[in-house]
Amino acid sequence: MATLYAKTAGGNWSAAGTWSNVNAGGGDSSGPPTAADNVIFELLSGNVTIDAAAACRSLDCASGTGSYTGTITHNAFTLSIGDGTAGAGNIALRFITGMVYAPNSARTIALISTSGTQQAIWGGGRTLANLTVNGAGSSYVLGEALIGNGASTLTVTSGTFDTGNQAVSCGSFAFSGTTTRTVTLGSSTITVLNVGPGASVLQATDATNLTFNVGTSTITSSGLGNSIWQLGTLTWNILEAKLITNTNTRFQGAATIGTLTITGGAAKTPEVSFAANLTVTGTLTITGNSATNRLMARSSVIGTVRTLTAATVTVDKVDFQDITGAGAGSWNLS
Repeated sequence: MATLYAKTAGGNWSAAGTWSNVNAGGGDSSGPPTAADNVIFELLSGNVTIDAAAACRSLDCASGTGSYTGTITHNAFTLSIGDGTAGAGNIALRFITGMVYAPNSARTIALISTSGTQQAIWGGGRTLANLTVNGAGSSYVLGEALIGNGASTLTVTSGTFDTGNQAVSCGSFAFSGTTTRTVTLGSSTITVLNVGPGASVLQATDATNLTFNVGTSTITSSGLGNSIWQLGTLTWNILEAKLITNTNTRFQGAATIGTLTITGGAAKTPEVSFAANLTVTGTLTITGNSATNRLMARSSVIGTVRTLTAATVTVDKVDFQDITGAGAGSWNLS
């Protein structure tokens, strides 16, 4: 185990000469980092490019002689963070305001520690793309908002991920699979951005070995392309699907939802379809855009009826096909 500093001259991550074992200004060339090394970018550190598959135990841009102000360019390679010991200060990743993180759209940061010590993730207001939590027995918590973009994915395949009640934005949020994993959403608002054609807003189809703590969270999506909500049989709190122009969305899984709001786009063709029966314990709201831009709510299979059960129902400017309304809410839509 070592602590390595990015040198003043910077360079490629894979080059030994980019790193020092003393501080950014001196010391022997000691790199590139391994999974057992804590990596520090400090005030004197130069620009570094992740030019190949890379690894470290932790990456911290707010230690050493002062906070980092340079640029980390992340090309189309995976940066794997973690080993069997928690990072220094129980920090896995800390970016900060004032630095630049320039990611290639195809790159991934994989959190793969197998330590059970909870480690923090600080995005520093930088826009991340693909973030994967995939360490057996690991535990991660957000220290501040996690910012992604429409192309980014947030994936939990193993270990524990806690949003820390922070806001999250990403292109897709997935935690399906069969490995042991825990997802805790607390009071977070999770915004799924710019969903591409046929993309999944949520992927939670398999609850095997999953502990899911939904809390009072809200998950909202404004899709630019047709999208899918793969809800599985889980219980959700607040879900909001906002369709744009002529986009469609589909809900899959016989889930239970506290509040479900679906809003149609400004076109004559948008539709929401249901691949299974859904239960809404609170308010179900389905609203079309206008009297002419109505929203179609239908079964995903023509001729196969889906049942929507809700305690309270609010519907306006919507047409239904193969849908049965049930529950305490009034389905008298006349």
